Amino acid sequence: MTLTPPRPRGRPKDEAKREALLDAAQVLFLERGVDVTTGEVAAAAGVARATLYANFKDKEELIEAVIRRESEQVIADELVLIRQGSTFAQVLRNFGIKYVHFVNQTAVAGWDRLIAHSAKRTPQLPQRFYEAGPGRWNRLLMQLLSTGVSQGCLRPLNPAQAAEDLTALWMGGTSLEVKLGVGEPMSDAGILAKVDHGLEVFYAFYAIERADTQ
Repeated sequence: MTLTPPRPRGRPKDEAKREALLDAAQVLFLERGVDVTTGEVAAAAGVARATLYANFKDKEELIEAVIRRESEQVIADELVLIRQGSTFAQVLRNFGIKYVHFVNQTAVAGWDRLIAHSAKRTPQLPQRFYEAGPGRWNRLLMQLLSTGVSQGCLRPLNPAQAAEDLTALWMGGTSLEVKLGVGEPMSDAGILAKVDHGLEVFYAFYAIERADTQ
């Protein structure tokens, strides 16, 4: 007798509806903060509230999913690109461009406020949000820098300290000005200049030979 595999419980998730929920949540939470209800998010997405809860356990999980999706702008598996033939320097520069482009957005200030507000009600949320976004970027950057050491491009280093050094060079005071609204976001040309300058200073200290980073 052939057994039929059991069907998964619940309705299958509609990816288009899930993306609509994430889009609506991003707009509403950044505009109005955590007081936005799940019902309002569902209505803005044009789906039933039950559909929201079929995809997300609660409001906090929904916010976390939005931040995780945002972080994908930075997290493309750069290590795969190295294996596919891109040089270490090309991959690190590409990561830097995406990283600075993300933190250069004025919306990042909105996420900071949202997370700070959420922490008042649920103290563990900031750690969850950090792991979904900046924590993932930092771990990947540490992996990239360790790869640079193994390829002979960088001298032996502490990955955590080196990642902190490089992101400080990339972000500097400019990102704080953008977050506080006292400075305009950088242009694409400004981002490239910021990334390249940061790498030049970083390589001056960490590179085995400057030629290795070309």
